[in-house]
Amino acid sequence: MTFFGFSLAMFFAPLASLAMYGLQGAQLLRAAEGVRAAAHRRRRLRHRAARVVMFRRTPYHALDLSDQFSGRRFAELDLMTQLTDRLQASGFTPAMASSQVGRFLRHEAALLALNDAFLLAPHVCRSRAFVWLARATHLPRLTIAQELKQLEAEELMEQI
Repeated sequence: MTFFGFSLAMFFAPLASLAMYGLQGAQLLRAAEGVRAAAHRRRRLRHRAARVVMFRRTPYHALDLSDQFSGRRFAELDLMTQLTDRLQASGFTPAMASSQVGRFLRHEAALLALNDAFLLAPHVCRSRAFVWLARATHLPRLTIAQELKQLEAEELMEQI
């Protein structure tokens, strides 16, 4: 984890220094505050997006796991009763065993939803890069009327 944090710092430090290149004094302080505020806004937005993905995907994974374990998908594969029987054999009451299995399924569904959020993040970043690359970099072509107005303005500037 320390290596991960160090790697992130080494990635963002040059970007921040490039953003503030050539500034001095008060301008540098204002630019540093601006870069820090922008980074804070990006972190908040990423956190909110991850929470939305988790909120939307947790019920999906919970339903999928309950279908998988309860034998609804394949009748001969009923893992829920095997698991509750083992828990009851180890001293749990039937209510405690079903509660423990439910807690386990909710926990696993939340982990799978968090995994979905982390798997979605690079795709969102990559799509943003494609949108940035797809924007027009050339000037739009002028109509004949606009071109004539521009030439007249240039001739007027030459006369002055």
